[in-house]
Amino acid sequence: MLGKLKRQLNLILGRDYCPFCSVFTKFKPFGKEQRPHAECPFCGSLERHRFLLSVYKDKILTAKTPLRILHTAPETIFAKLFQKESQIVYTPIDLYPELFPDIPCVKADVTDLPFENESFDVILSNHVLEHIPNYEKCCREFQRVLAPDGRAFLTFPVDWNRAETLEDSAIQTPQDRLKFYGQADHVRLFGCDSEELLAKFFRVTKLTQKDYKPFGNQQWNDAAYCFLLEHKT
Repeated sequence: MLGKLKRQLNLILGRDYCPFCSVFTKFKPFGKEQRPHAECPFCGSLERHRFLLSVYKDKILTAKTPLRILHTAPETIFAKLFQKESQIVYTPIDLYPELFPDIPCVKADVTDLPFENESFDVILSNHVLEHIPNYEKCCREFQRVLAPDGRAFLTFPVDWNRAETLEDSAIQTPQDRLKFYGQADHVRLFGCDSEELLAKFFRVTKLTQKDYKPFGNQQWNDAAYCFLLEHKT
């Protein structure tokens, strides 16, 4: 009863709930369009991070047996979370590990991973595929290093108003990439065919905010989705 009253009071006061910090606070606007109630002022989490935390708690952190996790371009808030879990063997990687001074990153290219076959039970990759010129090669590497009963959790920006993924070799300059792809260092803009593209390599389940109920006063937006990938056989 006390918890319910506290939630209602914070709702009335316009405070947001951060599941990483376990506090009610006022989130800051974030992004080009300055989305309201977006960024936690303490940990920097955004809507998609808070949604993914619900997914990870449900699908990963409840595991009773040890898990080997590969995490590409690791977000600090998730790295801290997984590093403290005793049942998890955590391997964060990036092509530029120096960009992650607080995380013991392994230098690795996602299109040519330096790991043996079936090395990981879980792969986490958020906002990476839109940066990779040959994303299919990356998917094949994920196939190779993922254990037979393993699962991969992928997210990347998707324009749900676009039927097909936009990728044009004529779009080369940072200015054009920003115009057509939404960011200067992106090499494509995924569309509604994203599941179909991933399905060439994996069995795909799309998880959305319909599958998870926000706790507290969380505000999830259209970025609240995750592709759960599993081997086809």
